[in-house]
Amino acid sequence: MLFRERKPFSLKSRIITGFSSLTFLVVVVLSFVSYRTARDIYSDQIKEQMRQIAVLMGKGMDGRFLPLLRAGKRDAASEYYESYLKKKALEVGLNSAFLFDNRYRILATSDSSAGRLFLELNRYELQQLEPGHAVTSLLFKGHDQKWYLWSFYRLSANCFLGLGEDAARLSYLDQLLRYFIMIGMGGLLLTVILARWIARQIGAPIQKLVEFSRHLGDGDFSKKAPRDIYGELTVLRDTMEQMRLDLSEQHREREQLLAQIAHEIRNPLGGIELLAGLIQEENTDNTSTRQKAGTILRETSELKKYIASFIELNKPLEPQPEFVDPIVILSEVKNSLREMFTEKNICWQSEIKPVRIFFDRSHLRQILFNLVKNALEAVEQEGRVLVRGNFARGKYVLQVSDSGPGVTGEIRTNLFKPFFTTKVNGSGLGLAFSKKLCTLNGALLYLESTRALTTFSIEIPKNGVQNEPRG
Repeated sequence: MLFRERKPFSLKSRIITGFSSLTFLVVVVLSFVSYRTARDIYSDQIKEQMRQIAVLMGKGMDGRFLPLLRAGKRDAASEYYESYLKKKALEVGLNSAFLFDNRYRILATSDSSAGRLFLELNRYELQQLEPGHAVTSLLFKGHDQKWYLWSFYRLSANCFLGLGEDAARLSYLDQLLRYFIMIGMGGLLLTVILARWIARQIGAPIQKLVEFSRHLGDGDFSKKAPRDIYGELTVLRDTMEQMRLDLSEQHREREQLLAQIAHEIRNPLGGIELLAGLIQEENTDNTSTRQKAGTILRETSELKKYIASFIELNKPLEPQPEFVDPIVILSEVKNSLREMFTEKNICWQSEIKPVRIFFDRSHLRQILFNLVKNALEAVEQEGRVLVRGNFARGKYVLQVSDSGPGVTGEIRTNLFKPFFTTKVNGSGLGLAFSKKLCTLNGALLYLESTRALTTFSIEIPKNGVQNEPRG
């Protein structure tokens, strides 16, 4: 795998999802309750209005000729009442007005919209209705998807007045529903926008603190805690800043102590080395003594190199960054290690995007030298070493990979620790020193290992990269 994958379900995603879901649920419930409440209030008003109209029309109707009406028969009485019903329906704005008997047969009507089937559906309400009283039906939608409402007034034991209201006013209920749907969708959109803003306000400071803690974990105590953090997180920021200062002071004291110890050890080693040399010179005839003195000299020399590396690791190093071309530096490293390339017949591959990176030149050369040398030592004869460089996740990543046996979990955990090594003659300081140099230059060094490739990656912030080389 070339680059590390981003972990799913970040804090920002969880905030947006959770906040949006909760708010959307609240908006939906409130919209539904508001719609039903407004609909009930509106329908109750219409029902009461229809009931009052039915009562007024019924009481204002001349009932002297009602006994003369016969279903399906047109005569002077039916024409009189049809004329009256049409006039009143037009005045009030009703869809229909009609008279019917207790067997639900139409006696007179302003139009032909009333039917026996619908009257049968309201049988119970009509049977319970007393003369001089009115009742309204439930709101319903017809086949034309319009709202309808019927009102009935009992004129006598055998005759009823029926009124029908169509969508001329009841259609406002559909408009009301559309308004609430639009309000709900607008609320959802505003919720998502607000959730993203809140997630950014919460997630950005946390991400800054995570980056700051990563620097502390890498031993970089030069970077201060981010200042643009407010609210409750300032307590955490101040605590982490104090921790940085304490760790920095402890680290400085430890380095001074270890450096002093190393110097104290190195000084007597010079005397031991001198005495061992004199013993060799004075015992030219004693082979056994010369061999023992030679062993002392070799071990002393190795110990001095080890101490020198340790002092180099712990001494203060002030980087001198400039824009350098990694391709040129890699070419220099390859030339320095050409004997190892030739000896193992290594296959070298380079896939680097031409850029210039802001880095201390000598530091970058030392880092790449250590990484390439480790790769050459890890692979077998005719192995493969691959160097790649490209942008990923807003950063420039320079990678050195090899086809060696890979790195196990236990070794991976300790790989960047000083003095840890899996080599017989290794000092265990090369990778620790490389990581320190990366940290000093604002870069991150980490390991990725698969069955196919073992990869060391140098991650450089994008603001430290020039896309085009400048010569």
